[in-house]
Amino acid sequence: MSAESAPPVSDAVVERIARGWSSMGPPIRISAANRARYDAAIRALNLSPGADALLLGSTPELQALAAEHGLRLTGADIDPTFWAAMTRVSGRPNDRFIGGDWLDLPADPRWDLILGDASLNMLPWPRMQAMLARLAGMLRPGASAIFRLQAIDPAIDLPALKAAFAAWEGPRDGRDFLVAHHFLVESLRNALHPELTNRAFYEAVVGPLLDPAELAALRPLLRDRRNCYPPLDALLTAIEAHFHIVDRQPCPEPGAGATAFFFVLRAR
Repeated sequence: MSAESAPPVSDAVVERIARGWSSMGPPIRISAANRARYDAAIRALNLSPGADALLLGSTPELQALAAEHGLRLTGADIDPTFWAAMTRVSGRPNDRFIGGDWLDLPADPRWDLILGDASLNMLPWPRMQAMLARLAGMLRPGASAIFRLQAIDPAIDLPALKAAFAAWEGPRDGRDFLVAHHFLVESLRNALHPELTNRAFYEAVVGPLLDPAELAALRPLLRDRRNCYPPLDALLTAIEAHFHIVDRQPCPEPGAGATAFFFVLRAR
């Protein structure tokens, strides 16, 4: 795997994905408060202009922020179409790109900074642990990684999820509803039934909290995915096996509960 420009993809598909993402808000996308956390953490590193940064996943806010700090960014994503769409959102179509599985990323070149926003949570737990070990070896001596990561919120149970649904002021039949409660639902799924996909968990567990018509309207939007939210103590143990935790902050915001944490890490 080597850095290159993103391969050509269907412009119509790229534009559709870019428009959809542009209309999406927190907690899925980085909020202004979390962008400020990344900005302050990068600033504190005092990196030289042109320092090499690796972005795990396609996150337009982090692409733009890396450009503001004068970093030379390379994105790594398994989906070149999504990367192309996010570069359209960020206005950074010429950033370098590595396509493929993150665990296949080469050990060289080594990086001055590695960034990600909930990227590692897209991996199953054994692969997340393996990726943490790999990332530590991909950093130059003294370099850092900055991530927002998700963990199970022990306060989220079925009554708490039902209360969050009841507090929702919009219709419970569209993407806005799913996005607003995604972190809470995934936290509960990981706590109760990590073997189920998001779609199966809605059908088996979340569905009874909704009217049948509401669930029927949501079904076309559900996906067969399993984002991994480990317990916080397990996540910390996995991180500390390979990194010093320089900074750790909770990222509370509507729809996130206590699932989200901001980390600045330095390899051991």
